[in-house]
Amino acid sequence: MLVASLILTPLVFAQVLEQPDPVGVPGVTLRVYHIDEDLQRLPVLVESQTPNAERVIPVIDLGNSDTPAAGGFGGFATGNGDSVYATLTGWMTPPLPGDYAFRLTSDDGSRLLLDGVVVLDHDGTHGSTAVESEPVALAGPTPFAIEYFDHAGGQRLLLEWRGPGQSGFTPVPPQNQYVTLFFP
Repeated sequence: MLVASLILTPLVFAQVLEQPDPVGVPGVTLRVYHIDEDLQRLPVLVESQTPNAERVIPVIDLGNSDTPAAGGFGGFATGNGDSVYATLTGWMTPPLPGDYAFRLTSDDGSRLLLDGVVVLDHDGTHGSTAVESEPVALAGPTPFAIEYFDHAGGQRLLLEWRGPGQSGFTPVPPQNQYVTLFFP
């Protein structure tokens, strides 16, 4: 169900922006797709592709690079050798306005977008490694999206930030991430 001519990133990001005045609950939306192909890079999905599973998770700290995740990726069962593609979407609110650097650790490929702009691109097959962004100005609620894929073996995805006055990276806390609720 992959189509090489479509670009997924705008599609994923558009899911976050569906409501201009979001009502939020803590966490991020995780959508998991099982892919019957040997993934080497972030895939491009058909626009109407639906996830195999979806849930709200409290923090972006998933999997274990040393062994395949015991409970699957984000609690979803995956077997050895499965190719998994996932999107994580939501809104991020900094505790203070200022410049924030981001670190994305993944096994295999991943990409972070803030307000529709690619901030980190860590695509391709590789073990659990991290990439860091240049500081990005954040002043209030900011929509974000992460794309991730796992080729085989260990699975890992971790998002961290370093804000004003912080010396090291820490996971983005649940109280600084939220998903939107839609009411008819």
